[in-house]
Amino acid sequence: MNDLSVGEVYETKTNYKKYIQDLRDQYPFDPLSVLVTESFANSMDAGATRIDIYVDDESYKIKDNGKGMTKYEFVEYHNIASLTKERGKGGIGFAGIGAKTYLDLAKYIYTETKSKSFYGASKWRFDGEIPRWEVVYPKGLIKEVGTFIEVKLNARDVGKITEEFIKKTLQEHYNAVLLGLYKVEEVRVNGKLVKPWKPEQIEEHSEFNFKISGYGVNGFFIKASDEIPEEFQGISIVVCGKTVNRNE
Repeated sequence: MNDLSVGEVYETKTNYKKYIQDLRDQYPFDPLSVLVTESFANSMDAGATRIDIYVDDESYKIKDNGKGMTKYEFVEYHNIASLTKERGKGGIGFAGIGAKTYLDLAKYIYTETKSKSFYGASKWRFDGEIPRWEVVYPKGLIKEVGTFIEVKLNARDVGKITEEFIKKTLQEHYNAVLLGLYKVEEVRVNGKLVKPWKPEQIEEHSEFNFKISGYGVNGFFIKASDEIPEEFQGISIVVCGKTVNRNE
């Protein structure tokens, strides 16, 4: 058995960067789009009615007025392997994967959260091959309750996240939310209201609803007189506000 000894106990190693890369590779789009869509999902899952996104050449920031995290949720948020949380039942979003999908690429991730029972902040980054998070003093960015996340981009991605990029990404993946069909009432990027994509002229609008395994499904068909962009053509399947499938 070469240099392995019978009876010796060995530690199971974890390649955290490979783990995050494999998680990110499950998405059919680029890492920055994953960061935007999943961090937005976190805010929705926290029950936010307003989501503000701020972008500049070197950073991506997202702030919501959701319920914030408890102390337990805050600690668990930094657990790389914590990916079992059920969507819609907690304060850190669906497994908190919004931040995790970019952790190996980011210079650092700053998180500030405030709930009725807890107020805290952290700075999270990779130290070599090991992800480490440090408890830091909050910057006072949350007045009542909610969560603020700042992702410092790496040199390769500097300048790639623009207002237009955010707008198109949200319209493609969360147009139903922007249309006002969910709890979120207002989404802004650098202070500017993000409007949904919709045809300028609609000839017909027909709503429908039915049940699948006891669950209600609502939807609508539209017939537009103007040309519809390819990314909005066909039948869109929306779950928890996110477009999960689009078929022509």
